Amino acid sequence: VHTDETARRALHSLDKKAVLTLDGSSIRRVGFDGQVEHSAQADLGHTDFVEVEDGIYAILVRVLVEYEEGTRTIMGDAIVEVNAEGDQTQIWSAFDEFSPDLSVQFNEFDLDGTGIIVEDWTHANGISYNESEDAYLVVLSKFEAIAQIDRSTGTMNWLIAEPSIYGVEDADEPHGDFDNGGESLIVAPHSAHQIDESTVVVFNRHHGNSNECSEITEITLDHEAATASRTWTYETEDCLYVYYLGDALPLSGGNTLAIWTTSGRMEQVTPAGESVWRVELEVGTTFGFSDFSESLY
Repeated sequence: VHTDETARRALHSLDKKAVLTLDGSSIRRVGFDGQVEHSAQADLGHTDFVEVEDGIYAILVRVLVEYEEGTRTIMGDAIVEVNAEGDQTQIWSAFDEFSPDLSVQFNEFDLDGTGIIVEDWTHANGISYNESEDAYLVVLSKFEAIAQIDRSTGTMNWLIAEPSIYGVEDADEPHGDFDNGGESLIVAPHSAHQIDESTVVVFNRHHGNSNECSEITEITLDHEAATASRTWTYETEDCLYVYYLGDALPLSGGNTLAIWTTSGRMEQVTPAGESVWRVELEVGTTFGFSDFSESLY
């Protein structure tokens, strides 16, 4: 399918009869014959989306809020659901839960070439959906946090984060809902998927410091004790560092499909740290996000 922009995200449709792509802020359903069946535009949508019901999509969108008498525009993120007809409903916004620390100067950039200068605050870059809990997981990269959002109410059920979140008002106050025992579990994350009520798989990119590898981490949550602990971690033997995108998708058999984006590598790994198979692209070519279907029939 020819598009005017790069399709950064692609998924199988829930009915397995089409491919869904995210081109800019437009979600397209493309049949296997290559024809676009419908296109749903989400205002300021970006990076990642998921189909939650047939023809209903949840997408990350940018939210702009002005502060200090309009001299600063802070950019956060929200979850918006959009259907095939283009109707949009906001489910949740980071501004509902947090307030930016205005003593901090966040990274500035020109928003999509519009001339609007924004400060990048939350930098959400991953969303997934857990049907059994009817809840979204949102990756808040700048917060180094994972939030679970109730789809029906738009409330934040819980947050995995360090006790102090940089860039949030009252940063010294505890924000995360789980005691991690002093271990950093979420470090420059890019994807998060919930396997069950107590298990989350995260792709941690890390910051590219010396001897700091990107990794897949499985986290166990004890909701009663309010603790979070690392179940297992996988990092490659050659210590790959992924500085753009990165994905870890849990599979039904217990393995994980890993995308080491900027190294052009895809592999399936076990919780024991074994690589089941591996595919590598030529230098200069990358994989993006991943999706997996056991059958299209």
